[in-house]
Amino acid sequence: MVILLAGALPYPDPRRRCAARRAAEELIDCEPWPGDDATPLEISQLALLRLLYLQCEAHRCTRRQREAVALLARAAVETAITGLYWLYGEQDIKPASSENAKSFRRLMAPLADGESISEEMIEEVAATIGSGRGLPSLRDMAELVSERSGRDAAGDLYRRVYIPLSTFVAHPSGMALLRHVAPEDELSEAPSSIWSRRAALHAADACMGLLALELAEQKERPAAMLTRYANAHMKRTIAPLAILLGGAMRHNLRPHRLARALRPMAELWRYYRSGRAVLDPYPEREARINELLLAVLVAFGGEGSAAEEAIARHYAAELARSADAPDRGSGGEHG
Repeated sequence: MVILLAGALPYPDPRRRCAARRAAEELIDCEPWPGDDATPLEISQLALLRLLYLQCEAHRCTRRQREAVALLARAAVETAITGLYWLYGEQDIKPASSENAKSFRRLMAPLADGESISEEMIEEVAATIGSGRGLPSLRDMAELVSERSGRDAAGDLYRRVYIPLSTFVAHPSGMALLRHVAPEDELSEAPSSIWSRRAALHAADACMGLLALELAEQKERPAAMLTRYANAHMKRTIAPLAILLGGAMRHNLRPHRLARALRPMAELWRYYRSGRAVLDPYPEREARINELLLAVLVAFGGEGSAAEEAIARHYAAELARSADAPDRGSGGEHG
């Protein structure tokens, strides 16, 4: 709850942001760009340069540009993880050259007409750019960075921020399309909100700060200020799912729904309090708890869907096991 409150409250920090950006800019010393002679450390600096740009663009977004700032934040997470990967995962730039060769093939494929631009020519040019294995998936990058750095920031950003934003914003998945269906099954051109502009800005700020911090440590530069900056924004980066569920709760916690839910909730409490749950055989106990949980979900606007039934079954089993008396062991009756 404290984390959610911290992320929801205003956190004006223009001076701290300017100071962090200046410190980050001082870490970028790879100009002129060395081309094929670049090192993984220099590629990471190039990622930091892009993060500085993405951070600036995110802060230019207005309150009406929630989708745009969410997409910028997702790009910042992807860039930060990639930049961290070059610090911890690669000793040379051959995988980057291989990725460039793959990109070249994809970009040129529509232009191949068999005459002036043949597939053979595209392949020959691609071979001069790079060959061999490319880069791992972003998930594998995040896991490797977390393992080798001893910090879970990369994995945390991937799981809590990147995956939900990919599902709800970047890709036209079923969940993304359903954002255009209002609660009463009415269609809306403007999608429902799954994240706040403030949370997206914290994510962009945190990504820039995290990569700058890691670079500063590797370059043995002072990093105390960057550490405070990155940590302050990381703890204020609320996951999109938390905001989505919070909105659903606000929508469903209406007085009449809460009143309907109180009866099965009170009955479930009495079932445990009276000791009857302990005395009932496990199958009967689980079935009774499942029935009451379904009643609670329906009271809050549920429709008895398969997903709701699966949720009720899961928690009914958990609650039923927790009610076992000490002399019953681990609840072998339901095995």
